[in-house]
Amino acid sequence: MSAELSLLNYLLLDKAGQRFVQLTKNEWSTHVNRSLSSGTSFNIRGFQGDYDVIVWYKDKPIKKQTFHLGQADQTVTVDIAGDGHEIQLPPKNDPFAAVPVNHETTSTGLWTMGQATSTSSNNQLTCTTRWSAASEVGDDKTIEVGCNGDEVLTGCSSLLKVGSLQNSFLETLFQAYLSQIQQFKAANVGLGGVGVQSHMPSNIRPSPTLLKHRLDILAQAGVPMWATELDLMAHDDNSRADWYEIIWRVFFSHPGVDGIIFWGIWDHDKSPDYGLQEHL
Repeated sequence: MSAELSLLNYLLLDKAGQRFVQLTKNEWSTHVNRSLSSGTSFNIRGFQGDYDVIVWYKDKPIKKQTFHLGQADQTVTVDIAGDGHEIQLPPKNDPFAAVPVNHETTSTGLWTMGQATSTSSNNQLTCTTRWSAASEVGDDKTIEVGCNGDEVLTGCSSLLKVGSLQNSFLETLFQAYLSQIQQFKAANVGLGGVGVQSHMPSNIRPSPTLLKHRLDILAQAGVPMWATELDLMAHDDNSRADWYEIIWRVFFSHPGVDGIIFWGIWDHDKSPDYGLQEHL
């Protein structure tokens, strides 16, 4: 095995893949150790979500408390009161462990996503799944899925998607997309999030300023954003790793971005030099 490659869940990672693991497992880790000898209050800035604070005494966990971190920095005060007895902690789950997922499908390429409901005056509702028309890659036309009265629709998604973040000619499109999001939000249609298609131009260094600017436009709607179809082509492994890091830092640091979906992670593709996994 080349020294330039590494394994994760039996996937052979190239330099871009290694960079992603290094950032998410180490540099951006939310696991922090702090001695209470320097005080019981400290300021925290990190990813939004719920956190645990665990007090250890003589190599034993004796206290656990939780707090929620939002968009702003927060001061956390650790409660160290207790009788010193060891407490039981829940088992740790490795977020990078392989998780098999079996999606419900009716045919290749169709997945059940999200939930929606209908109004009814009847006290009996029927659960049903309805499927939208076929949508090809690159087709951003609206696909509508509806349900009849007295039904609970369990097989549709309320996620909008817009074109690539990086293309310079899309400025007016992002403004129009913001307007559309705001209209859906005002109509109370249950919009669960918006997708931002993230195919980057080939062999061009991404602009963090432009990426953040485009995200800031859509963030005005106050709806969670997902970076979808993220890929980037660079013939040189080092450049691809550096350029991906630029993008990841923008996405991870933006308070309006809830997640990232990669377009492809391996190099065994009709368009090589995109992936995070080495092609053998």
